[in-house]
Amino acid sequence: MFILHSALNAALIALALLTLTAGGCAARASVAPDRLACEFRTDPQGIATPTPRLSWRLNATDPSHRGASQSAYRVVAAATSTALNNGSPLLWDTGIVRTTNPSEPLSTRVEYAGPPLASRDSAWWKVRVWDQDGRDSGWSTPATFSLGLLKQSDWKAAWIGLDDAPAAPLTAEIRDELRRRPWIRLPGGPARNERVAYFRSEFELPSASIKEAWLAGTADMLADIHINGVSLGQLARWELLRPIDVSRALTPGRNAIGFRVENHDGLNPAVSGTLFIRFADGNEQRVQLDKSWKLAESAADGWDRAGFDESTWTQVEESPGQPWGGSRNTEHFMPRTPYLRTTFTTAGKPIRRATLYATALGVYECRLNGKRIGDAEFAPGWTEYSKRVEHQTYDVTGLITPGDNCLGAVLGDGWYAGLMGYTGRRRFYGGPARFMSQLEIEYSDGSRETIATGPAWRAFFGPILYTDNYMGSAYDSRLEIPGWDTPRFDAAAWRPVEVGLAQTPSQRRQADVTEKIRAAVSNGRVSLLVGPAALGDPAFGVVKALTVEYTIGEKNATVTLPEGQTLALPRPGESGSLAITKAVFAEPPAPPLPPFVIEPQRSEPVRRFEELPALTITQPRPGCFVFDLGQNMVGWARLKVTGVRGQRLVVRHAEMLNPDGTLYTSNLRGATATDFFTLKGGEEILEPPFTFHGFRYVEITGLPASARPEPSMVTGIVAHSALTPAGSFTCSNPLVNRLVHNIVWGQKGNYFEVPTDCPQRDERLGWTGDAQFFVNTAAYTFDIASFMSRWLKTLNKDAQFEDGTFAHVAPKVRERGGSTAWGDAAIVCTHAMYLTYADTRVISDNYNAMCRYMAWLDSRTTDGIAKVGGFGDWLNLGDPTSPDLIDTAYRAELCRLMRDMAAAINRPADSARFDAAREATIRAFLARFLAPDGSLNESGQTGYALAFTMDLLPREIAEKAAAHFEAAITKRNSHLATGFIGTPRLLPGLFAANKPALAAQLLLNEDYPSWLYQVKLGATTMWERWDGWTPDRGFSDVGMNSFNHYAFGAVGDYLYRHVAGIAPLAPGYSRVLVAPTLTPGLDHAAATYDSIAGTIASAWRRTPQGAQFDITIPPNTTAEIRLPLGSAPPESVTESHRPLKLAPGLSILPDPTNPHTLRLNAASGTYHFTVPTR
Repeated sequence: MFILHSALNAALIALALLTLTAGGCAARASVAPDRLACEFRTDPQGIATPTPRLSWRLNATDPSHRGASQSAYRVVAAATSTALNNGSPLLWDTGIVRTTNPSEPLSTRVEYAGPPLASRDSAWWKVRVWDQDGRDSGWSTPATFSLGLLKQSDWKAAWIGLDDAPAAPLTAEIRDELRRRPWIRLPGGPARNERVAYFRSEFELPSASIKEAWLAGTADMLADIHINGVSLGQLARWELLRPIDVSRALTPGRNAIGFRVENHDGLNPAVSGTLFIRFADGNEQRVQLDKSWKLAESAADGWDRAGFDESTWTQVEESPGQPWGGSRNTEHFMPRTPYLRTTFTTAGKPIRRATLYATALGVYECRLNGKRIGDAEFAPGWTEYSKRVEHQTYDVTGLITPGDNCLGAVLGDGWYAGLMGYTGRRRFYGGPARFMSQLEIEYSDGSRETIATGPAWRAFFGPILYTDNYMGSAYDSRLEIPGWDTPRFDAAAWRPVEVGLAQTPSQRRQADVTEKIRAAVSNGRVSLLVGPAALGDPAFGVVKALTVEYTIGEKNATVTLPEGQTLALPRPGESGSLAITKAVFAEPPAPPLPPFVIEPQRSEPVRRFEELPALTITQPRPGCFVFDLGQNMVGWARLKVTGVRGQRLVVRHAEMLNPDGTLYTSNLRGATATDFFTLKGGEEILEPPFTFHGFRYVEITGLPASARPEPSMVTGIVAHSALTPAGSFTCSNPLVNRLVHNIVWGQKGNYFEVPTDCPQRDERLGWTGDAQFFVNTAAYTFDIASFMSRWLKTLNKDAQFEDGTFAHVAPKVRERGGSTAWGDAAIVCTHAMYLTYADTRVISDNYNAMCRYMAWLDSRTTDGIAKVGGFGDWLNLGDPTSPDLIDTAYRAELCRLMRDMAAAINRPADSARFDAAREATIRAFLARFLAPDGSLNESGQTGYALAFTMDLLPREIAEKAAAHFEAAITKRNSHLATGFIGTPRLLPGLFAANKPALAAQLLLNEDYPSWLYQVKLGATTMWERWDGWTPDRGFSDVGMNSFNHYAFGAVGDYLYRHVAGIAPLAPGYSRVLVAPTLTPGLDHAAATYDSIAGTIASAWRRTPQGAQFDITIPPNTTAEIRLPLGSAPPESVTESHRPLKLAPGLSILPDPTNPHTLRLNAASGTYHFTVPTR
C-alpha cells in the first residue's frame, strides 16, 4: 500500500496514485534519480547484510535551474526483474516518503525494511522522486542485489586441494644437515647501500649418467644460480631454503658453479647450501658451499665456466650465523599450482537460476565449461584468515549447458599460503592452499541441485610451477592441459583431491645461540637481556623466546624467557657449577588452525583496468632487453613472444634503472619479482598467474641471440581494487598536474585489497599510518566507501590486541601495536567515512573497538599529556617534534572525532565525556608546550601543523604562533622538513594560520625537498622519501626506498579542499563548502568531486579585470560559498553578469570579521561569479 508520511500538495497526491509502470504526463521534474547503489556498490552480488542500505544520487535535469531538490521518494523492490516491471508481486514498497529536510544525507538513502532477506535471496529495486514543486521524476533504471551465504551452516562443501611435495631428496637427515650448514660470505664490514658479490667453485663429475641433481640453498638477499654458463634460477630470502633442479646444466668432467649475490639490507652478500647429485648407478655426490670457494665484487665474462682464471679472486669468509643461524624453513618450498575439476549432469529441465559460491584459502580462478567465471583477480581477497575468509557470488546461469558440464578451479597460494611480507614465512596462516565452492542450480519447477567441492573432485598439476605475490611465478607452456575445464576431457590420470584443511608442520624460525650464552657466562653467572641485540633476530617482527637448557651442580634444568626479560643464572635457590647445554632463540610454535568464519565479500575485488604498451627498449648488456612502460604501475606484464620449444625466458621488474641502464632492484629487498616462462614453441601470449609486481621497467633475458624485440612485445596490465573515480583537479601549472597524476597512480597501486604502504618490495602490508595520512585525499580521488569500510572491519575486529591497541598493519602480520598516528587510524579513517559518506553504520560497527583504544590511550596519559611513542614523524628531514607533543595533540584530535561520532549514533553521554577529555587535553597541551611568545616548545614544523589543523591554539595567541610557524619554515630556506605525520597537515596548517601564500610557495617549490622536485626528476608515482633518488647522490638507503608510496601524496587534500575549495560542511556533503583560493603562482585551477550527494565543481581563473569563479552545487544540497574579494567591495561582485541581489538561489551571509571574503548561502545549481580588481 502507499503511505503518505506528511501532507503533500494536491499535485503530488495525484502523481502518487499513478501505477508502478506508468510515468505520467506531468511536466518533467527538475531532478531524476540515478547511480543507484546498494551498500555503496553498484548491483552487488552476494552482499553480507540482510538489511542493506539503498541509495541514489539526484541528477539535475535542467542545469540552469537553481534550488532543485527532492521533496519525496518512493522505493519498490521485487524478487525478480519481471515482478518489478509488472509492479507485482512486490517484496517491499516504502510508499511515498516526504523528505522533511532535503539536504539531510539520509533523504536519498533508505535501509531495506521489507520481509526478512536470507542467504541466496536476490532483489530488484527502483526509485522515483518528486522535486521541490511536486513533479514526478518517473521510475529510475532498475538496480539489483543479492545476498551471499550468511550462515556457516549454508555451506555444504568441503575444503579441497592438492598438496605438493619437493621432488628434491630432502630427507629428514638432509634437512637437518642444511639447517646446520654455515654461510659463505663477503668479508668485511657492512655497507650502507647494496653490495654485490660473485661466488664460484669448480668440481669434477664422473661419466656416469645423472639421474637427478638438486641445489638446495638460500641467500641473503638474492642469488642468481649459474652452472657452466647456464642461468638456472634464483635463491632468495635467507629464511627460506629452496631446492632447484640443476641437472640440465651438469656435464661429465670439470664443472663450474657460481652465484651472483645481492644484499640490500646493510649486511654482506652471503649464500648457504649444498648441491646434491644422484647417479643412475645409485651413487651420490655432494658439492658443499664452504671456505674453499672464491669470490670477487665484480666478474669478467666466463666467470661461471670451468677453467676461468680466478687468481685475483679472494677467499670467502665462512660464518656459522650471518648473523641469524642456519636456514630453517626447509619445508616451505614453492609448490606447484593445482588444477581442480568435477563434472555433473543437469536434470534435463529448464534452469531458473544457477549461482556459484566460491572461496579459497589462497587465491583462485573458476571456470565452467571452458569459460572463465567472473573477472575478479586474486579472489577471495586478503583478510585476517585466522578470523574471517570472504567468498564471492557468481551468477552462472548462462554458462550451464543442458546435459554434461564441467566446473574447474585453479588454486594459487596468494596471501594465505605464499610468502608473507618481510617475515620470510610461507604459509603464514597455517597450511597449504585450499579451495571450496558450491554451485546451486534452481530449476523452473522449484527443485534444486548442489554441486559442492568434496572427495569426488579430481586434481592435477599443470603448467604453473609456482606462484607467489612477492617472488613471482614460473610457467611452463609445454605442460598446458587443453580442454581440462570441459566435460569431455579425459581426466583418468588425475588424482583424488586432498579433502579438509591441512596444517604445515611447525617450522619455527629459530637460532641456536648456545655459544652466545656460553660466552656471556662470567664467574659462573650469566645476566643477559633477551633480545635481538644480544642474540640476533631469527624472526623479525615477532616476539620471540629464549629457551636455555643447563646443568647447575648435578641437576639438569630448563628456563624459557620471552624477549625483553633478563636471563639471570643461576636462579634463586640454585647453586653449583653452571654449564650451558643448549640455548635456542625462537618464535613461538604455530598455534593450531583457529576457527574462522566464511563471509560474503564486502567490497569490489581487484580487477584489471588498463593496458600500458611498452614505449621503448634498451639493451644494457648482450641478451638483456629492458622495456620502459613510461609509468610506475602495479600489475603484471603480458608478453607476446615467438620462440622454440623449451626456451626459457626470465622476466624481472623494477621501478627505476641503475646508471648503466640495468634494473634497480635493490629496493625490492627480499622480493625477487621475477617471472619465468618456458615456451612450447610458436607464437604465445603469456601472463604470469597469481602474482603482481610494482614496476615501470620490464627486463627480459633468454631470447635467442638473433632476437630483435619490438616494444609491442610487452604490455603492462594495470590491476587494483575496483574503485570508481570520484575527483579531478587541474591547474595552470603542468608540474602540479603531474603531481596529481602521481597521486592517483599511487593510490591505484596501493589500494590493492587493502591500503598498502608500497606494492613492490617484500612488504606490501596494510600499514595503518599510511592509510590514515592519505584517507582524505583518497576519498577525493576515488569512491572508497566500501573499500575502506571493509578494511576498517579487519582493523577493528581482527587486528586489535587485548589491551586495546591496534597492530601496525592490518591484516595483522607484526605482533606489535600502540603507535601514535598509526594506531589512531581506526578512529581517523572511521570518522573520514562518516564525514564523507554520512555512514553511521561504520561507526556503530567499530565503536566498541574505538572506545577500547581510547581507554588504552587514557592509561598512557598523565595530567593530560599522552606518552605513546612509536614511529614519530617518520622520515622527517632533521626537524624533530617532541613525541609527547605529537601524542598529546593526537589525543585531543581523537577526542574530538569520538565526540562527533558518539553524537552521530546517539550516545550523548559518551559525546560529552569525549568533549570534556578534549578540553582537558588542550589545557595540558598549552600548559606544557605553548610559550608566552606564541612559540611551541620542542616543536618543528610538524608541531605547528598539528596545533593549527587540530584547533589547539587560543584565538588570541594564534597570530603569534603563526609567525613562529612561518619562522620554522623560513629557517629551512622556505622548504618543508616534515615526515609522514606532519606532511598531510603542513599546507592545511599554514592555511589555518592565515599563511596561504607560504602554503602555495611550499607547494610550488621545485628544488629539494619538495613535491615538485620528484616530479621534475621524472616521478610517475609518489615516493617514500623526499630524496629517493637525486642526481648528485643517486639512490637513497635501499632498506626503505619505495618509489610508489602514497603517504606524501596526502597533499592532494590541500588541492581539493583549499585551492579548489571543496569540502563538506555536514556529513555526506549535505551542506557543502566551496571556498576557492586564488593561489599565488597559479593562473587558474578547477576541480570536480562526485560526492554521494552529486557532483560538486569549483573553478577559478584570473583575468585582466579580476577573477572568475564557476561553481556547481548538486541538487538536494545547499552550500556556503566564500569568494576572495581582495580590495573589491562586495557590491561589485556579479553572478552571471547581474548584481548578487538579483541572482536567484543566493543570499549574502554577513561576516564583519572578514571583510576580504564574501560569504554566500547558495541553493543547488551552477553559478558564474566575477570579482573585479580594485
